Amino acid sequence: MFSSETIFPRIKRPRQPGRERRVWVRQKCTVDSSCQPLAAQMGLKWEAETQDIARGGMRLLVRRRFEPGTVLIIEFQPASSGVLSFVTARVVHVSAQDGGSWRVGCRFVTPLAEEELQALL
Repeated sequence: MFSSETIFPRIKRPRQPGRERRVWVRQKCTVDSSCQPLAAQMGLKWEAETQDIARGGMRLLVRRRFEPGTVLIIEFQPASSGVLSFVTARVVHVSAQDGGSWRVGCRFVTPLAEEELQALL
């Protein structure tokens, strides 16, 4: 019996540095927020700054390292609506920054609708 891999083998293409691979365009922003791992005890939050956001994910700047795969609850208050909002996202990548902070790239567990994205900006 043939598998789909035999008939249609996967072609691995080399990753091109600097090539944009995101599905949705990220919008730069500076929004004060906080985050906590889904598994953390309630009330244990870290201050964060949302640096950009798209329907599929966001980038945070935090003073704590979160491991890739960690599910975070991110809380922030959008300027336009004044309503406190929560989103759930999984950490995809982490990079150290000057001054002891960490840049954390996250993918939303459920992509945002365009209206939700605009409300957060």
